[in-house]
Amino acid sequence: HQQNGVPTSIEVEKEIRVGGPCRVCHYKGYTYLGKTNCTVDRFDKDGAVTESFIRLAGYPRGIIAHEDRLYVLQHGTPYSIHVFNLLGQQLFAWYHSDSGASYKLGRALAVVNYDELIVADRTNKKFCIFSLTGEFLRSVKCDQIGTMKVSLCQAGGDSIIVTNCEA
Repeated sequence: HQQNGVPTSIEVEKEIRVGGPCRVCHYKGYTYLGKTNCTVDRFDKDGAVTESFIRLAGYPRGIIAHEDRLYVLQHGTPYSIHVFNLLGQQLFAWYHSDSGASYKLGRALAVVNYDELIVADRTNKKFCIFSLTGEFLRSVKCDQIGTMKVSLCQAGGDSIIVTNCEA
């Protein structure tokens, strides 16, 4: 219900239960669900699922969508970023300097400036900035990055919000 355009309550319209921890993003009418069985499922607005829409060699530790591409951070030593089109076809991939330090990585990807992908590197306590095609641009040291859960969220055109949890 809205009063003066501001939401005052929320109701569940549809619920879809999934087992185990997962990573989620929504883009252009589809919800993408990265699962611990090394796949990404795709749900449409009616809840119809395309299981194993994307198959990976490692666990998906983060997933975001930007400009009709899906960016998936894959667990490994080192981690890797895989880029897919909206048909689930891999376009390219590259390695990222973070390693298999913890399974508790949060949403550690964000796009800023419309053309830069920021990825948290917990192992080396820095943020790595890549072009959207995987070219390493620069890194920014951040001693406050923990080894467990780190999540990023784009905030405006050139900023990110970072949450850091060691529990």
